[in-house]
Amino acid sequence: MRGRSPYDQNGRLILEEGYLVYECNRMCRCNKSCPNRVLQNGVRVKLEVFKTEKKGWAVRAGEAILRGTFVCEYIGEVLDVQEAHNRRERYDTTNSSYFYDINARVNDMSRLIEEQVQYVIDATKNGNVSRFINH
Repeated sequence: MRGRSPYDQNGRLILEEGYLVYECNRMCRCNKSCPNRVLQNGVRVKLEVFKTEKKGWAVRAGEAILRGTFVCEYIGEVLDVQEAHNRRERYDTTNSSYFYDINARVNDMSRLIEEQVQYVIDATKNGNVSRFINH
């Protein structure tokens, strides 16, 4: 970001879609209250996991969420494509799995470009509320 923050003063994302967010980390000299540490502070909005009538489990917001607000990160085990394929075959017998394909790369302008999937996040056994979003 060359010294600029990807967030506004309220911690909402202001980057144009497709750019990666680089946050301060333990190697920075800043402290935990740095405004460039939004994702590291975890979920700050009220979310509710509930059972739908026809589609299984889902998530709904317990409050209005303004555009650009961090909701939650997708947490799980990072796998290579082969292990993900093996697990998909095993999970197909139970009909419950939560995979997220990571299918992006970054070009020299720090813009995302899509390529072949190289990694998959499996949240089936180790995940959080995010695995129920978009179900």
